Amino acid sequence: MQRIDYFKWLTEVLQCLGGTPLQVETTERLQFKKITISFEIPLRQDSGTMMAIVASGKESPVQMTYERTAIKACLLELESYGYLIPDLSWFKIKALRRNQHDIVSICESLSRENLHDIVSEFC
Repeated sequence: MQRIDYFKWLTEVLQCLGGTPLQVETTERLQFKKITISFEIPLRQDSGTMMAIVASGKESPVQMTYERTAIKACLLELESYGYLIPDLSWFKIKALRRNQHDIVSICESLSRENLHDIVSEFC
């Protein structure tokens, strides 16, 4: 089974929304690491105005944990500015309802189904 690259996924989401590329900074304290992600995204009320977003995850010695919490922090920031982006748990629920166990395949399938909507609304 494939592993989803959180940063590639978020980069592609931001690209469709007209955002800037991710700037990722990793800080390290002893065995703990923490990621801070920054980017700009157009305001929903005024697409000509860019809003700076800076979000940090939690410190952890586990790579998957500090990466995932940083991405979740970004999604919460996006939601506070009116962008509701389904996260991995949303896709997992969809996969279970379709009785599929390969999350990557369900994401690709839903992406193809929704590509027209995304392109016409955001790109």
